[in-house]
Amino acid sequence: MLRTLSEAGRLRGNRRFFRQVPKRIPKVLRLHRASADDNCAPPPLRALSCFPAPVSPGSVRGTSVFNLFENFAQPSPEKEVRNNPIQRKFLLGSRKHEPPAIKTQNEKEKQMIRIGNICFAIALAFSIGISQAARPVTKYSTPTLSCGTSAASYIEVQVCAGTTGAPAGFSVQWETAADFAIYGWSDLTPSYCAASFSGVPGNSRYNLAPYSCITVQIGDDLFDDVGASSSCAGTSLACGTQYVFRAFAHATSGVNRSDFSSTLTCETLPCNPSGGCTFTQGFWKTHGPLGCVTGNNTNLWPVTSLALGNTTYDDTQLCAIFNTPAGGNGLISLAHQLIAAKLNVANGADATSIASAISDADALIGSLVVPPIGSGSLNPSATSTLIITLTSFNEGVIGPAHCQ
Repeated sequence: MLRTLSEAGRLRGNRRFFRQVPKRIPKVLRLHRASADDNCAPPPLRALSCFPAPVSPGSVRGTSVFNLFENFAQPSPEKEVRNNPIQRKFLLGSRKHEPPAIKTQNEKEKQMIRIGNICFAIALAFSIGISQAARPVTKYSTPTLSCGTSAASYIEVQVCAGTTGAPAGFSVQWETAADFAIYGWSDLTPSYCAASFSGVPGNSRYNLAPYSCITVQIGDDLFDDVGASSSCAGTSLACGTQYVFRAFAHATSGVNRSDFSSTLTCETLPCNPSGGCTFTQGFWKTHGPLGCVTGNNTNLWPVTSLALGNTTYDDTQLCAIFNTPAGGNGLISLAHQLIAAKLNVANGADATSIASAISDADALIGSLVVPPIGSGSLNPSATSTLIITLTSFNEGVIGPAHCQ
């Protein structure tokens, strides 16, 4: 060790430095005691005898050896030796000699700084949240559309609200892709249709929360859809045809409606040209007797009367039932699909897949007389399963395919 120190002193060119070494080493030994698990000499000696690299003449002034003894003469603050491993170890070994009052004061200052930083972060986050929440919404976010299940007479479209939701419902517009290519979006287009899905008290399923979605069926079923209104409610879509759709969220007091969504293209299933196929209620409602015929259509009903439950109705009464919106009355909705199913069977459609549903529907109706002929009523929950089955038959999803 002394040889190393002597060499260091000689290289430094300062004999007084070498003469002062014996006076400094006892001071080091008094401040640092070897621990039980030390593998070398006491800390000051270990630092020298176990020093990992020899001292080179070109870097003596900046070596850890000289910094070490300068530390012993005049200990530096912790922040000045934090990055020096030898000095840091000696400093840690001497912390027990620091006055308790100084250590306590330092800890208090650090704790106050940490608390201040935390409080500042909380206040900043709170202020940002308040500013975001206070920002007024002037326009509802644009909904998105996607294609769902298709049949020969309808297309299901999924409508998803954006960040603001659609609390007042939404509207969907559609027309054939062929008309869209010629006219674009215009209510003067021959095939243009629109439907409003606003919901009603007690049945507001079309009032969408943020990011929520709902699937709507575009076709003649809109006529019986509570909460939906459309000028094309009783008109089915053409089979084997591409349609384009767009939608927007409705406005409310103080908030404007959303922009239109992107245009979506979906297609109905191909037509079935063979006989024995089925038509929807929308077709029968526009190809029947007086009151159920539109434009140049003719009466194609194969019968002049049908039984619904225990009651038989003539074609004029059946037409009046067809033209009565369900309005939440399950009996009327069931009668619409039951009339269409029985007309399809009478027109030659195979009833194998639907016979039990027709029998169950008649049994459920029983002696009830359907409005507007009578005042019968059924809860929609009691008729929903049968309505779905009968509708699937009329639209060609089950049984023989749809006619057009």
